[in-house]
Amino acid sequence: MKDTLLTVLLISTIMIGQSINQKYTVEKNIIKTENTVGGFNTVEYSVSLNDNNQLYKIVDKVDYDIPFSKLEVFENGSSVLINSFYGKIIFINEYGKEIKTIKILKNIEVEYERNILSVVDNNILIIAFPSQNKNNSIIQIYNKIGVLENEFEISLENINGIAFSESLNQIFISNIRWNEFNEMEKKVTIFNNTGKIKKSLNANFEKAYFTIDNKFIASSNKSINVIDTNNWEIIFKTDLKNNYILLDVTYINKNIIYAFANTPTLVKAKWLYENATIIIIDELGKVKETKYINKSPFNKFVLSNYNNKLNINIDNTIVNLN
Repeated sequence: MKDTLLTVLLISTIMIGQSINQKYTVEKNIIKTENTVGGFNTVEYSVSLNDNNQLYKIVDKVDYDIPFSKLEVFENGSSVLINSFYGKIIFINEYGKEIKTIKILKNIEVEYERNILSVVDNNILIIAFPSQNKNNSIIQIYNKIGVLENEFEISLENINGIAFSESLNQIFISNIRWNEFNEMEKKVTIFNNTGKIKKSLNANFEKAYFTIDNKFIASSNKSINVIDTNNWEIIFKTDLKNNYILLDVTYINKNIIYAFANTPTLVKAKWLYENATIIIIDELGKVKETKYINKSPFNKFVLSNYNNKLNINIDNTIVNLN
């Protein structure tokens, strides 16, 4: 198998910074597909500031039948392209130029089922992936130019979420396991950057934020957990009813804001939702306000904190609640 990476012209200046108020967005567009043996898929990743000022594009060409790569962006605008199938990560500078390609393990083989989870904080990348010989997982820590700063193995498998705060020196790992009674257990385990366990909690997440007031807001498609990063205790937890799916969550002025909708339907390879509900709760979990959005159907729904105001983007269109 063969894969190539092409870079396209940088077109603007870079502003630094990533947090719950993310400075960068990544758009992934499939620009060519060849669903036949020997064909290729061509995917374009556009890195932009949140004001839609595009920084650069990356075009990734891979064999037609393998999963697409994921792009993470560092604080200075450089990025890293992560391909789980090949077990490979490609570091790209802030001008869109490839600077280093690394295989995550020596002599690693291609694998359809492998999933590399990743997270970036400031200019540090952390990845997690299954060990090849044990029911464990490997954690690797890289800087923005591809230098491996640390690696350790943890006794967890089936990882479904990872988060990292460089300033707190805390790595949150979410995983799912089945106990001896064949019951599902969902755990969040907190490590430092040397692999020492700090705490294990009965929680789960796929997406998460660290806030400036030391909260960890963790969400899956069915729940939200808010954790105090000072004592690693759960402040509160919200579970959605069975027929609801969490769309997104953000944090503004010490309020947690989340949106949900009914279970979607699959139409022409897209999940379509109906009429979102937005809930605003305080930092202790008390509901302050409920809002309804009568817009149907829709596929993409994003909540964000823009200058301490709620920004709602539905299918790339800004929606005003007033």
